[in-house]
Amino acid sequence: MTPEQRAGIHIELSTDHLDELYDLLKARGIAFFEPPHEEPWERSMRAYDPDGYTVEFAQGRRGHRGVT
Repeated sequence: MTPEQRAGIHIELSTDHLDELYDLLKARGIAFFEPPHEEPWERSMRAYDPDGYTVEFAQGRRGHRGVT
């Protein structure tokens, strides 16, 4: 699979503590290409897994920011 094809595939994981998770993973050596930032629908950050796929971590439910 080419890097361009990998770019179209990602997994998203949700958390209630994005900034704490960022600090923990960064301390364990994870390099983020997008640190925690605000989107209109959620707060998120992204990193590559060892195979080059994007892993996105998000706080807030899309379309329901802060509402469960």
